[in-house]
Amino acid sequence: MLTKECYNFYIEKGDRMETKLKDNKVIIELDINDLNSDLISFLSYYEISKKSKATQADIDALSEEIKENWWKENKKRFVDENNC
Repeated sequence: MLTKECYNFYIEKGDRMETKLKDNKVIIELDINDLNSDLISFLSYYEISKKSKATQADIDALSEEIKENWWKENKKRFVDENNC
């Protein structure tokens, strides 16, 4: 478990971002102009993945299945089988 001392290096106040510790929480304040959808997506992914019981092998298998299905559905868009 991380302790308050672990975050001391990261606690700083800048023009665009401020990071604070309050009780057992890290609070990050951003300028609204710096809000990035990738950051929100990452934080959502992080929260969801903490609850997952999937193993890395499960994730790899699902990824391969998705790629195989995508290729079956889209192959004709990329390969002209008559000219191969």
